[in-house]
Amino acid sequence: MHTRCVAIDEAAIQLGVSTNRVIKLCQRGLIRGAWKKDYYTWVIPSPVERLDRHWPDGCVTTGQAGKELGVRRRRVWELCTLGLIQGARLVAGRWAIPSPVVRVDRPSPDRYVGLEEAAKELGVTRQRVWELCQLGRIQGAHLIIERWAIPSPVVRLPPPDRSRRRRSTNP
Repeated sequence: MHTRCVAIDEAAIQLGVSTNRVIKLCQRGLIRGAWKKDYYTWVIPSPVERLDRHWPDGCVTTGQAGKELGVRRRRVWELCTLGLIQGARLVAGRWAIPSPVVRVDRPSPDRYVGLEEAAKELGVTRQRVWELCQLGRIQGAHLIIERWAIPSPVVRLPPPDRSRRRRSTNP
């Protein structure tokens, strides 16, 4: 059974937006089933369905959550990224935050350092600290606006135990 597909201009009419907006929605993966056939052509199944319209019930945006908490929208985004807003989750690239907004406080270290300072503390290169952060081997390290924040003093976690006991072949 073949699915009927529509062109970008017809999809724009169905959604009530411009053709440029349809292209941007396709590029962001926000039109169900849309895929790029070649450099210029998008294949869009009909009827056209926007995924960013499926907002969870009882959830608010970062702007609305900021008003509830009395902080700026950017700060709410940072708190969501750090896991400090209870129940917050990404939906189509935007934070969906259950209302009323509940902030979860965890004890924070005295200060956070960047990759360079953490490298000096550990006596390794900046690249190695970045790799350890990616692997989850630096305790409490997390990304804030695309930069690593590492609690000081830096605590390096031991490598996972990957030793396997070999069975002896001799009786």
